[in-house]
Amino acid sequence: MVRLLKQIMTEILLDHPEAIVKDCFTRIAQLDKLKPLHEGLRLFLRHFLTRWKKAEPKNPLLLERIELVDTVLSRGKGHVLL
Repeated sequence: MVRLLKQIMTEILLDHPEAIVKDCFTRIAQLDKLKPLHEGLRLFLRHFLTRWKKAEPKNPLLLERIELVDTVLSRGKGHVLL
């Protein structure tokens, strides 16, 4: 399941222009009812997509997009304590 989500999130972040990625996550970030989803996505991105095995090269574009999404999702009024 994690492998599938990693693949989907990587494709969303890398295969689309920055403006589309930002708009997509901005729509999610605006809904207060989805705060647990905001925090879950931020945690997933930081935990699973920013860590690489030693043999894998780091992708600077992916890191940049993860930071963009993290910024967009963290603009909410507050954070959910997990």
